[in-house]
Amino acid sequence: TFGRADAWLVVGVEDPAHVFKWRREAEQKMALAGRGAMDDAAVEDFVSRYMPAYRLYLPGLYEQARGAGVDGKPTLFVHVDGDRRPVPDPESPR
Repeated sequence: TFGRADAWLVVGVEDPAHVFKWRREAEQKMALAGRGAMDDAAVEDFVSRYMPAYRLYLPGLYEQARGAGVDGKPTLFVHVDGDRRPVPDPESPR
């Protein structure tokens, strides 16, 4: 359960739609390795099922991570772009 965690790491994304690209990349690597993989249509279907939850829960999670921490616990918040590179948090005071 979450109560067992002493601290949190939250990876924030510029746009949750990056998840589509990341999942496609993972599936393409699996296909090249000869393992079973989803095609682009299957990835779209699979990831789209999670998008409503991402859009609903990420704003609150990011707010907690920027504030007193997730569940009031120490929280490291790292923001990444579509290429998974760390970038400045657009909501962070400069």
